Amino acid sequence: MPASDRATNADEYALQSFERLQKATAFVREFTGRNIAWMKKLYDSSVKMQSYEIGEKVLVYNPKKHRGRFAKWEVRWTGHFVIENKLNSANYVIKKGRGKPVVIHIDRLRKLTTKIDTDDTGRLAGDSPATSPQAKRCKSDTGAAASSARSTGTQSVAGMPATPPLPQPLTRPARKPRMLLTH
Repeated sequence: MPASDRATNADEYALQSFERLQKATAFVREFTGRNIAWMKKLYDSSVKMQSYEIGEKVLVYNPKKHRGRFAKWEVRWTGHFVIENKLNSANYVIKKGRGKPVVIHIDRLRKLTTKIDTDDTGRLAGDSPATSPQAKRCKSDTGAAASSARSTGTQSVAGMPATPPLPQPLTRPARKPRMLLTH
């Protein structure tokens, strides 16, 4: 510090220290603000905004750990919840069956995807009651397939070939008696 900037008494010293502290604080705020903006830009570039429609089925992430179980084998996504309401862009009201509605953050939600789309009655989506898999199983067999099924004791399902009967379980052969060694 040059000699002209030195404080001559305690009041000037306190004033100069206060000004230096204000400059340092302003510098840190500016630098931190630039870093925050940069980190937000990086985060936003990799995040996909999600939104769910009312009535859509979702899974909920539950990170609760159970004592005595390996975390590797834990099922963390519990499911078949239904979106009841959207409070804002980040929070949803969900409900499972007749349970209480619960507010959940969007980061804990995942769309429920199934390999086979079914409606509430268990029929395939788009099937009429007459063409559902249950109805196909209940139809009576007609023609040659039915007569062969009656004679062999197997049934066919809507034109599918009759399945052979299941094999009987294997039985274990009898063990040989152990020989005792005596000395």
